[in-house]
Amino acid sequence: LDTISEFATQKRVETRLPFEIHYKDEATESETSAITTALNQWCIINDWERRIFGVFRNTIKYGDQFFIRDPETYKLIWVEPTDVSKAIVNESKGKEIDQYMIKNINLNLTDLVTTDTKKLNNMAGAGSTAFTTAPSTQAGVYQGGFSANNTEYAVDAAHVVHIALTDGMSANWPFGNSILDSIFKVYKQKEL
Repeated sequence: LDTISEFATQKRVETRLPFEIHYKDEATESETSAITTALNQWCIINDWERRIFGVFRNTIKYGDQFFIRDPETYKLIWVEPTDVSKAIVNESKGKEIDQYMIKNINLNLTDLVTTDTKKLNNMAGAGSTAFTTAPSTQAGVYQGGFSANNTEYAVDAAHVVHIALTDGMSANWPFGNSILDSIFKVYKQKEL
C-alpha cells in the first residue's frame, strides 16, 4: 500500500502540485493562470503536500474517504469513515446522493453544513433510498475515541467530498471497495 501510494502521489515537476490539470479545449493563458493559482491556493488551504499520501493510502485500503467542506473557508475536514452511517440517494434525480448521515460532527461545523430536517422528512417518501455503509468499509477500522456525541446529522451532499473506489456497479454502491477485498479471505485462511 505504501509503495502504490508513494508512486501515485508524487508532485508534478512543472507545477510543484500533487494534481495535474487537463483541458478539454485549448485554454487561454489567462484561464490557465487563474486556474493554476486557484488550485495552488486550494492545495495550501487543505495542506495537500502533507495529507495526500495518507488520504490516497486510506482510500485504497478502506475504499472510502470522507471530508466535510467548510462553506466559509473551503477547507476539507476529514471524517472517520465509520461515522458515516448512510447515504440518502434521490432516485428521482438518477441515483444522485442528496445527503449523508454523519455522527460525531464538530458542533461549530454542524450549523454551517447540516441539512434542514424538514427536507429530510419530506424526502423519506419521495423516491429516496438510504444506503448504509458497506461492511468492508468498517472492517479493521479503530472505533475508539473520546467523543460521546453519537447524534447523527444529515449533511447536504454539496458539503461532502466523498472519495470512493467504485464504478457504480457494485453491491456496496455508493460506497467504495478496498483493493484488499479480493485477498482478504485468502489472508484469513493463511492466518489460521
